[in-house]
Amino acid sequence: VVLEAGFSINKPVSLDPCYGDFTGSSDPADPAYGVPDGLKDSADFFYFLDHFVAGDLAVCDLTGSSDPNDPRYGVPDGTIEAHDFFYMLDLFAIGCP
Repeated sequence: VVLEAGFSINKPVSLDPCYGDFTGSSDPADPAYGVPDGLKDSADFFYFLDHFVAGDLAVCDLTGSSDPNDPRYGVPDGTIEAHDFFYMLDLFAIGCP
């Protein structure tokens, strides 16, 4: 995926064509919670934040660097940190095909 500034995202291997689409709802009681819906919207953002705060590696470990020129960009590194948050913002800005 190429960002407007010419940077590319080394997207982790995923069968999902809309990487970063985490959920159809930000409400944990909703059956769509945690089920991708083909859109990136505020529900995905808040879902990510919930799991970021909870330390959920399976959802939030997205990258080892927030620098698009770094080879670790888009490659999970086993930790949750600010890099993952900023990478999620990059994904969110790209949208879905």
